[in-house]
Amino acid sequence: MEEIGTLTLARTKFFNPLYVYKCVRRPGYVLEFSCRKGTLFHCCSCKRNGKTRCITVINSAIVPGVKHPEDDHHPRCLPLEHSGVSFALLHANVHKRQRNTFFFEERCTFLRLWVFVC
Repeated sequence: MEEIGTLTLARTKFFNPLYVYKCVRRPGYVLEFSCRKGTLFHCCSCKRNGKTRCITVINSAIVPGVKHPEDDHHPRCLPLEHSGVSFALLHANVHKRQRNTFFFEERCTFLRLWVFVC
């Protein structure tokens, strides 16, 4: 059986799970798989081109099936460069931390004012 690449969990802007698959056959490239339903994830590039290429993910691991995750994609489905996706994931994580910190500080300020008034 051929080696399968690794998965990294990310989140979409609506906080839905998004898995980034590191390609084995094309080093330096990745494919994005977003949640379709339950444990079934579809390729984002194929979906844009009108085809559904799905993989099954359980506990952040690909369930081995009949096809390799890099097989049977749409002809115009091209993997993304790993460096660009890494930057986007890092940027999203930083913004999430900043957002959480901002809302936490706002809640603390509100509670301090509420206690001061009472």
